[in-house]
Amino acid sequence: MATTESYTLKKTGDRVWWRVRYRTVDNRSTVKSSFENKKDATNWGKKYDLAKYEGKATSPRDRKQPLGPFIDLHVARTIGLTAATQANRQSIAKTWVSPDWEKKQIGSILKTDVQAWLELITSKNAGPATAQKAHGILLASLQKAVESKALTTNPAKGVDVPRPIKRAHEYLNHHQVAELAGAIDPRYKTVIGILAYCGLRFGELTALRAGEVDLKSRRIHVVRAATTVNGHMVEGLPKFEKFRKVFYPEFLDEAMAVQVEKKARTALVFTAPRGGYLRLDDWRVRAFADAKETLSVRRTEEGLLTEEFVEPFPNITPHDLRHTAASLSVSAGGNVKAIQIMLGHASASMTLDVYADLFSDDEEGVAIALHEQAMARIGPGVWSL
Repeated sequence: MATTESYTLKKTGDRVWWRVRYRTVDNRSTVKSSFENKKDATNWGKKYDLAKYEGKATSPRDRKQPLGPFIDLHVARTIGLTAATQANRQSIAKTWVSPDWEKKQIGSILKTDVQAWLELITSKNAGPATAQKAHGILLASLQKAVESKALTTNPAKGVDVPRPIKRAHEYLNHHQVAELAGAIDPRYKTVIGILAYCGLRFGELTALRAGEVDLKSRRIHVVRAATTVNGHMVEGLPKFEKFRKVFYPEFLDEAMAVQVEKKARTALVFTAPRGGYLRLDDWRVRAFADAKETLSVRRTEEGLLTEEFVEPFPNITPHDLRHTAASLSVSAGGNVKAIQIMLGHASASMTLDVYADLFSDDEEGVAIALHEQAMARIGPGVWSL
């Protein structure tokens, strides 16, 4: 139990000061000095005793620990993470978090320090998404210290974190998808079809094996994904560890048969020109970019010939073909649950959040459908006043 006592200092003459003697959570005897009166010292001692009783007290020795080991502990976590996520976390920790925080004593870190750091890395060209991830690593690392009883609160909580600016989704219509498929290297025409009509992530497409495509039922079994980690292709589970079956439309029957037939069950369905994995970065800057350039030139020439304005081809990314699959599915009457399963989202609510713009007219559509059904069955008379 904490006790108080008075003392004097030569440099302050006869002035009386107060201090508290107490035992830390690791049973070490220590002193907190420089209280101006007995009441303040007594109150501090009572608060410490209560915190110690409730398991909320920390020891000075624990608070002097550097944050580095806690950062390493968090970054080393692998359960439920893809290889790409692990590599990305390690890179951000090494570049943005560890240099500024690994040697800091955890007990000295204040919320204002964290806020100032976020301002600093943002000024050093860390984009909002990177700053958000860096803060997430710092937050989780300090939470490790809280969980180990070295800290009572997490100073990284409650700060203002930059928010990434969401880019508006770009959706292609059927005609534009056909244009893109016609403009790209013929070897990748089916890639466009699967991305735009099945919504596979590129890593899922590039890891797809022939034995995972059922030509009779038009089903693709998504059970793996491949991504580039430190220059090497690494396979893992699909995002959110969700295995799923995705149906492709009948007009892709011939194209898929060409891709799959005569291949061993373990052979990749889509490959690079010289074999092996089709790498997103290479495909995007070569085949995909060339196709967009072809369409851009074609439309410019069409405008010059007709002397009329021709809408430029949308400046899309490969991931926009996944958005396109969602858009075309909604326009074809697909419900939220079906689209969630097709895309492999963690939940239907996630699908609604990501594609709120696609479902924004549903409320009015439901009211119109209810009106039409009611009028067909009971007529308007019941509700007439």
